[in-house]
Amino acid sequence: MNSNERMDLVRKVMARVLEDASFVFADDLPPAAREGVSPENIMGVSLAFSGERTGEFRLWANSSFAALLTANMTGIDADSPIVREKGADAMKEIMNIIAGNALTELFGTAAVFDLGIPHQADRALFEADRTSSSGVWLLAEEHPVLLVTDLHGI
Repeated sequence: MNSNERMDLVRKVMARVLEDASFVFADDLPPAAREGVSPENIMGVSLAFSGERTGEFRLWANSSFAALLTANMTGIDADSPIVREKGADAMKEIMNIIAGNALTELFGTAAVFDLGIPHQADRALFEADRTSSSGVWLLAEEHPVLLVTDLHGI
């Protein structure tokens, strides 16, 4: 599988997981729109994995997207202050689901992986990630979302 096929597969997995797990619908974000994504309100989560392959996933979005995830995944009213407080937790949970599904789609059900614990990503990584060839950009309910798949050795 070449790099473009891998990224297309990751894009499909990400869109499907967002829809199935959080009722968030996503489409591709055009390249021109990516330029306007402000790093000031961005938050990221990172999840390392090892096993058949090693690497890391990083998910970037704004705090409004994280609040939307929280509201949709928990059923808490979107206007509640709790959804803002729990945004990072919702991002970590959706990252777990995306990573598990993506690794299965990429490497099959026989491959065994150990997923790390999702944690807050270093914001300094966002500038490099936003132009990474291993990044998938989606527009999820009007929110730009970036998933970077860093597969070591590929």
